[in-house]
Amino acid sequence: FEEKKGLNSKNGCLKYLSNYAEPEIQGIGIQHSSNFVAILVIPIFDEAIEKLNHFLELNSPKSIVLIWVFNCPDTAVIDEQRRTQSVMKHFVQSLNAQGVGQETNVYCSQFKTNRRIYIIDRCSSDRQIPVKQGVGLARKIGLDLGLFLINEHLADEQVWLHNTDADVRLPDNYFNLPTLVAVSEPPCAAIIYPFEHQPEQGYEQSMALYEFSLRYYVGRLAWAGSPYAFHTIGSLIAVNPLAYAQVRGMPKRAGAEDFYLLNKLAKVGAVISLESPSIKIAGRPSHRVPFGTGPALSKLQDMSDSLNDYTYYHPEIFQLLKQVLTIVKSIEYTIGSIEMFFELLQNKMSKDHAKQVISVLKRLNIEKQYRHLASKPDAAQFIVAFHTWFDAFVTLRFIHEMRDLAYPNIPLDTLKRLLKHDGVKIDYYPRFNSLGV
Repeated sequence: FEEKKGLNSKNGCLKYLSNYAEPEIQGIGIQHSSNFVAILVIPIFDEAIEKLNHFLELNSPKSIVLIWVFNCPDTAVIDEQRRTQSVMKHFVQSLNAQGVGQETNVYCSQFKTNRRIYIIDRCSSDRQIPVKQGVGLARKIGLDLGLFLINEHLADEQVWLHNTDADVRLPDNYFNLPTLVAVSEPPCAAIIYPFEHQPEQGYEQSMALYEFSLRYYVGRLAWAGSPYAFHTIGSLIAVNPLAYAQVRGMPKRAGAEDFYLLNKLAKVGAVISLESPSIKIAGRPSHRVPFGTGPALSKLQDMSDSLNDYTYYHPEIFQLLKQVLTIVKSIEYTIGSIEMFFELLQNKMSKDHAKQVISVLKRLNIEKQYRHLASKPDAAQFIVAFHTWFDAFVTLRFIHEMRDLAYPNIPLDTLKRLLKHDGVKIDYYPRFNSLGV
């Protein structure tokens, strides 16, 4: 996008830290003098000690700073709070972490020559996270501290804000970013690692069905030509610190914070999906967040026949999305009015499809948005403005409106048949082989 700019100045970091960082980070007063090449932030709520030991033993020669944000929502049951506090105290003691800065809830330990850890207490009774701000606030606190440390640190190479979760296994070469990240144009705002879920015993089928839904959605977005065709999973993201500052940090939400962060980052820089190394994510049921793998697995397990009851977006929706995006991409001048834009769609699409698309675009308030689009002086800026509006969130709304209007979700067998008719194979997905699908 033309608006992807400003990733080469530290002024944005200073402004962010002064005006938008969480208050406890703004006044933290830490002096971090040791060298490091990456920050790894992990929000932790009700996790076992064994799950976290893995991160202390990462086999990398690089100098890494870990930031663990132990957090509890203010609605957590007492057992969840006690378990989280107990695990936090275990690591504060075992790593001989000492209180630092002006805040009494931050502890630090240089537990290896090339490893430092900051442990942040947001799980004690007087420090719990407001439930509506949830894991988004926990991530933001950690990433804000990471940005503060980066801003204090002069490095010979780009330092990235890596963000993951306690239920993953990171590969040994996790911090070895490929050259394409450094030389991307426009500059890279975020990195998405590839992933594979490792289901708990008894959840194999549910995990396969859900993981395929993730890959199907992103794959169809890419096929349609959407610039927002990337996975929005919090445990896979690494962020350019300048881009993080420019979009004013992690959204403080109890769920989908990763989706909204990447939606903003894609408007200021490139979002690059890596081919390797792959992160392994635990496939386990959970109700700690409203969206994502845990709730989806719980829902799937409750189905009497998940192979037939679990459904997917109709491929015709992505066909219509592709037509719209192709038409926009081919525009040679600014379309001066919404009537002219609708006429263009009608000329390029079948009568029924144009009627459906125009109906949905109206529901998405394109008529109100069009005053801004029509003001653009040339086709290039018109296209940029269109995609800035028609972002990941509006794309998802377009898909849901199309689903509700004309193309309801379909089961896997129907999806396979329709995709095969279009010349698209989904046999590549290896987990289905073991299920006989």
